[in-house]
Amino acid sequence: MDQQDHPHHAAHESATMREHLNALEQFFETYLHKKLGLHLPKGLKDFIVQYGPWLLLVLAVLGILDLLPLLRYGRIMFQLEIVIGLVVLVMEAVAVPGLLKRKLAAWHLVYYAWLLWAVGQLLAVNLVNLVVGLAVGMYLLFQIREFYH
Repeated sequence: MDQQDHPHHAAHESATMREHLNALEQFFETYLHKKLGLHLPKGLKDFIVQYGPWLLLVLAVLGILDLLPLLRYGRIMFQLEIVIGLVVLVMEAVAVPGLLKRKLAAWHLVYYAWLLWAVGQLLAVNLVNLVVGLAVGMYLLFQIREFYH
């Protein structure tokens, strides 16, 4: 591939990735919100939307402080899992101001953080964490998605 084709190729890959992420989001929206029929009560959704960002921030900061010392261990997969965990926690912390303003972009940042977390769990072969965490996390995220614009 010559240099002139590279930007076009990268843009195509980026568009394809966005399409896949949008399709996955539609899948979760359909099955965890529309078809599931098991919805959180409005009061609980309001509580999560109002206080969840603060809890997310506290947990992110504590998680970062907990993971940083573990980076010194030499196992590559272990370090990769920790780095992914740190990136996820930073993404969640960065999303907090937008979540407080009910910005859809902030909700998406948390959604992408959860997807990245799932990749980390898959790479670490933490299959129980992956299935349970992804199911619960995505269920909660898609229960409150309607509050973000």
